[in-house]
Amino acid sequence: MAGADHEKVMFAREVFNLFVKAYTNLKLYPHHHVHCTSAVEEFSNRLRSYVSLHNVLRITVNQETLGIGDDAVYENPEQKENLAFRLYVDGLREISISNGVTAEEAEKLCMVFYQAIVDPDADSTLLLWEADFTNVDYAAINQLSEAWDAPDYFSNEQLDLLKQMNANVDRIVEQLTANADRGAYAFELTDGARELESIEDLDEVEEREEDDDIFQVDEEALARFQRQVLVWGPDRMLRVYVDHMLDGYAVEPQIITRDMIEWLLTEAASMSLRSQDMDLLGDILARYEEEVPALERDEDRALFARVFEWLGREENIVRMVQLATSGKGVGGPVAFCKILAAMGPTGVTTGVATYLEAKDNVELREALTAFLQANLYKAPLALLPMLDPSLDAETVKAGMFVINKSERRIKGKKLAKLLERCREHADPDIAKYADHLWRTHTKAGQAAQLMDALGAEKRADRVKALQTLVRRAYHPAAERLKEVIASPEFPRRDVHERAATIEALRLLGGAAAVPFLEQQTRRRALIFNRKSVAEIREFAAKALSDLKTGG
Repeated sequence: MAGADHEKVMFAREVFNLFVKAYTNLKLYPHHHVHCTSAVEEFSNRLRSYVSLHNVLRITVNQETLGIGDDAVYENPEQKENLAFRLYVDGLREISISNGVTAEEAEKLCMVFYQAIVDPDADSTLLLWEADFTNVDYAAINQLSEAWDAPDYFSNEQLDLLKQMNANVDRIVEQLTANADRGAYAFELTDGARELESIEDLDEVEEREEDDDIFQVDEEALARFQRQVLVWGPDRMLRVYVDHMLDGYAVEPQIITRDMIEWLLTEAASMSLRSQDMDLLGDILARYEEEVPALERDEDRALFARVFEWLGREENIVRMVQLATSGKGVGGPVAFCKILAAMGPTGVTTGVATYLEAKDNVELREALTAFLQANLYKAPLALLPMLDPSLDAETVKAGMFVINKSERRIKGKKLAKLLERCREHADPDIAKYADHLWRTHTKAGQAAQLMDALGAEKRADRVKALQTLVRRAYHPAAERLKEVIASPEFPRRDVHERAATIEALRLLGGAAAVPFLEQQTRRRALIFNRKSVAEIREFAAKALSDLKTGG
């Protein structure tokens, strides 16, 4: 292998493969999510292992790849998500991580790389500088950089570049300070309060003469901005346009009118769909979401609501599903799930429909499963098509996994309805597991479990179930209690349990239990159970008496 040592290159590729994994999780989940923290930690551990073995990881930044010598260790065909491209356009040419880098520094470096990709306005060089690393150095092309000493491990080519940069700095500083004495300003400390009072008394402010311009146009800054614009694509231009228009509407609504904003909101989303750029559409919808909490007027909130209603139209959902399942959409499954998250309940419905269409697309199905876990609470019953008994077992199992791992627990009748659908599946494992979840996570299931326990072999289980049903005032249990009392086994239970069971029927059955209790007062006995049946008649008569007197 030309250039770098084969082992170093392969090791470095592992490091950046783990960064790609961390980046994917950071875009898909909240940053405190366990998937994110574990992925960032894996990158950190692998990076520290590399430098402990090879002393330093020196990465060359090229326009499309990151490399060691002539060998690429990171590349991404999608320019908008290419870390190398983002670092390159910001002037970075080399990054070196030294032995001794701490876990905190390594994790911070991962977040700097992530920020450089997802934030088009971020300056990678500034992010590295603000991070204040001890064991991470970098070289960037910046003619106004301060002169600095080169690390010992820099190549001759890099040393020559630094010497040229330092020479440029000296020349520029000399030009700027050549006429330092001319037009200099002098300042002195004064009584600010008294002078502020005198300023407020002035009726007129002397206008500045036309040629006395205190603002200097920085030609270098303009040129730098022009270079940035040259690498912007239509997507970046649209993002900037949306940002400034929304800011303008907030500051100057008489100039940027509501009609203009209404057109912009829908047209930006429509343009993203037409260009098949899911990443762009996700960013624009996220920008809309950020704006909504700050809106005070109902008519403004209605503007943004109409965008999401438009996106939820059947024809647009069909387009998005086709875009995601075909693999042609820019941004892939991560960007698609970002769009769904912004769409609220409609996004959950779309996510389920896409999952059913994805079939053999494992990456898309995994991303959708994670999305549904995080967002199912917005529309729980939207999952029903994924639990249909006619579907294959693997799909229904995935739906049950979503229910069980939902970040916000689904409860009540909605959960019961989902699990009842799963219990109808022909696969015995699915039906059994669904029945388990139904009995442990729903009130109806728990009540059914308690009523089944009324016929348990152990007395303790029967008594506990009886007490719980009474405490919860679960009146439908009255019919089950009648079955228990009428059974041939009931007289063989001890006197205290028999009395408690008939009392529970009185409490839960009320007036509807009167005919049954009257029958029990006339219950026939056999030779071997005369005493217990006599007690049952007595308990039934007492229950009837209590019901008649309002007890």
